[in-house]
Amino acid sequence: MGVEGEEIMFDFIIAYMAVSVITITSRSIQEDVILSLLVLLPTVWIKIVYTRTKYKKVGEQLINLDKTPSVLPGIRASSVIFALFAFFIVIVSYYGKFRIGISWLILLALQLLYGQFMENTLNKGLMKNGIWTGNRLINWGAIQSYKWMGTKEGYSTLKIEYIEYYSFHTTVLKVTIEQKEEVDGLFKKMVKV
Repeated sequence: MGVEGEEIMFDFIIAYMAVSVITITSRSIQEDVILSLLVLLPTVWIKIVYTRTKYKKVGEQLINLDKTPSVLPGIRASSVIFALFAFFIVIVSYYGKFRIGISWLILLALQLLYGQFMENTLNKGLMKNGIWTGNRLINWGAIQSYKWMGTKEGYSTLKIEYIEYYSFHTTVLKVTIEQKEEVDGLFKKMVKV
């Protein structure tokens, strides 16, 4: 199993399968909470160790990107999604004939906390082996195209299109105006479009 398979295992299969088994086998909300914490906390800890190890292996930073104000909208969006999901699960559990929810709520909360923790502890940067942004490494060879979208409030926005897990993805990278020329030069050197 390659690196992509390992990431899919950590991101999806292990946690979701564990929560599904917990939901089916537990008989009370207390069991849901205890089993979820006993299974999901070590899983999240493994994800943290794996991500930090992977970050150390991506090579030296060629350009350390300055902090951009992109974290706050992500926190707001995550909070809204969590609130809607929690509301749905509470309604279904309360009015339904079965409970489905506490394990899924714990999983979602841990995933949101994991994402925010990693976003705050690992620096975004253009590395020797790729771009580290949004808690993922985008290899230079996976990038299909990139385009500068514009400048607003002192930041330039770079739209990056890449292939990962055999599907097409898009991400946005914000850089300060002072770093735009340096980043553009590195992209021209590293990306074969």
